Amino acid sequence: PISEEWIASIQATLPKLPNEICNELQTKFGLSLYDAEIISDSKELADYFYKTSATQNNHNAIANWLIGPVKNCLNSSGDSIENFRISPMLLAELIQLVSDHKLSFSIASTRVLPALIKSPELSALAMAEKLHLIQDNDETELLETIEAVLDAMPDKVTAYKNGKNGLLGMFMG
Repeated sequence: PISEEWIASIQATLPKLPNEICNELQTKFGLSLYDAEIISDSKELADYFYKTSATQNNHNAIANWLIGPVKNCLNSSGDSIENFRISPMLLAELIQLVSDHKLSFSIASTRVLPALIKSPELSALAMAEKLHLIQDNDETELLETIEAVLDAMPDKVTAYKNGKNGLLGMFMG
């Protein structure tokens, strides 16, 4: 007779089935059914997700990146995730820069990601700095610039305050 222990030992060596991965992505990582189905459809994509989640705990952001910009890059190049030049750790770093508001998602996905594909030896931060894309969230410099512009044109400020709303575009430009 076949023992339960033997069956369990064999089952332990078998890879997870897509529906098991899908269920785990929803329960353990909090992904939506839609995202979990797309990621679990490919063992390699699921593996990449797991590796990325080892260093980045924003699991929904990982899923969004894999389903959106990463998949777009792979489709454009005709490559597979196994040949993707960006390591899971590097993608996790890029996601963190967006989470930390050092980069917008748009800039990270359209400018930094393609640049990292060409130069994956650089860190995400180094690439963003090289491209001069890091957002400065310090309002002090911005306020100083605004004050300098307004101080340089006191007559225009007065005209605007007196109802000449068309000047707003000049201050913005």
